[in-house]
Amino acid sequence: HPNSFAGMALGTVPFIYYFFPISPRWIKAVLVVMLGFAINIIIFTGSRTGYVAFIIFALFVILKSKVKKKAIACVFVIGIISMPLIPQDYIDRFHTIFTGVEKEGRSAETRKQILKDAWQIFIENPLGVGVAAFPAARMAKFGRFQDTHNLYLEIATNLGIQGLLVFGLFIFYMLKMLTGITRGAYKQIQEMIEVTSHAENKGGLTGDIKKHISDLRLIYATGSAVFMFIIVRLALGLFGMDLYEIYWWFAFGLTVALYNIKKYSDNKTNEILNLI
Repeated sequence: HPNSFAGMALGTVPFIYYFFPISPRWIKAVLVVMLGFAINIIIFTGSRTGYVAFIIFALFVILKSKVKKKAIACVFVIGIISMPLIPQDYIDRFHTIFTGVEKEGRSAETRKQILKDAWQIFIENPLGVGVAAFPAARMAKFGRFQDTHNLYLEIATNLGIQGLLVFGLFIFYMLKMLTGITRGAYKQIQEMIEVTSHAENKGGLTGDIKKHISDLRLIYATGSAVFMFIIVRLALGLFGMDLYEIYWWFAFGLTVALYNIKKYSDNKTNEILNLI
């Protein structure tokens, strides 16, 4: 399905964006090639979901960036390069998000009907109809079979209010942990840079500090990438559904790993500061 391909391609973009500045030249070359493939997939799947999620990703990158001018410039350049490559038919499809008028087919009308049916089933079954049971419940009530095509209504209809609450807390605490990890790593990077000059008179400490700064930059880049990966998946959830996919466990695993690595880096930072 085009949305699935666009979603997988979009999932690589946060990692490419945040790993590029800290990578050696040959890895940068690989990342540029990957970005080219990702943009090509996002454009030529013609997925409106992919276009919207990419725009939301770009906005969050700008808001989250420590150097907003560079982030805006980067997004602008990618936009300038990409726009001429997008076929007019796909631009027209994107416009239907706002106009509601389909050039061909009735997908917008169908989606609206699905959303109405899903909301009605949720209202009548606030505790949910069961895992992946919405199509059967919809068929029984309305004689229509398609699934929700919306992550949030998928959770609401399948798992009910309690499912929405648990999923919301799951996402909230992951984003909170990642924010703490990246802020802490960024602060430590600045501290390490400040003490580098003092360490020059302490024998081999300068090399240790540089290596530690490199490790902290990797933590910061990975934490930022995972944060934006989650944002991308949440944006894709507006028009698709992936509650039972591996993406959330991938993000959760990386978040827990980063949390544990960050505790080690905190100890390392304290050791270095005590030696200065």
